[in-house]
Amino acid sequence: MSRQNYVRVYVSKTDTLRDAETYTHLYQTVSVQRREKIDRLHRMEDKMLSLAAGLLLERALEDLGIGTYTLGYGENGKPYLKNIAGVHFNLSHSHAAVMCAVSDREVGCDVERIATPRLHIAKRFFHEDEYAHLTAARSQEEQRALFYRFWTLKESFMKVTGRGMTLPMNAFCISLTEDGAHVRHSLGAQTYHFKEYQFGDGYQHAVCALSSEFDRVVTLSLA
Repeated sequence: MSRQNYVRVYVSKTDTLRDAETYTHLYQTVSVQRREKIDRLHRMEDKMLSLAAGLLLERALEDLGIGTYTLGYGENGKPYLKNIAGVHFNLSHSHAAVMCAVSDREVGCDVERIATPRLHIAKRFFHEDEYAHLTAARSQEEQRALFYRFWTLKESFMKVTGRGMTLPMNAFCISLTEDGAHVRHSLGAQTYHFKEYQFGDGYQHAVCALSSEFDRVVTLSLA
C-alpha cells in the first residue's frame, strides 16, 4: 500500500475476549506499554476494550511494516508514535466495538453504539444549524440516525485537530449533503475529509482525516 495520502480503517468486536484463555493469550502478544495501560484499568470490560484497541493498532502498524513502537501523548491527550514520522493513528471504542484509523497525516475516528438520541445534549452542545437539522427529521428513526451521524462526525473532527474536548462542540458545524459530510470551522485553511461506515451491527463509525484517499476497511477477528 502506498504510504502517501491514505487512510485505512480497522474494526473489531470484543466478544471473543470474554473467553479467559483467549484474553490471556492475546494480552501476552501486545506491547509492554499496552499491558501496563490495561493493568491500570479496573473493569474487565475496559480491559478488553483497551486490549482490542492495542491489537488493532499493532495490526495496522504491521501492515505498514512497523514492528516496534513507543506511544507518546500530545498536549490534550491524543496518542502518537514517538520517533516514527509520517504515520498517524487514532483509536475509539464503544461498548463491544473498537476501531482504529491510520494515515500518513493527522486522523481522528469515533464509533458509537446507536441508542436513543439525546436531544437535550444536542440542544446544549451541537451547533444551532445541526440541532435544527436534527429536529426537522421526519421520523424518530431518521432523528436517531442523524444524531449518531452528527455525534461521530463531530468527535472525529475534534480528535483530528488534536484539541479533543477542549474544542467546544458548537464552535464548528457539520453539514450533511448528498455527497457526504463537510465542516465549517475557524481553525485555519486545512481541508478535512470525512468517511462514515455502517455495518448493520447497531454501531455508527466516522473518520475525519487530512488525507483524502480512504482505503478498504479491515475487519479483525480477535481469536
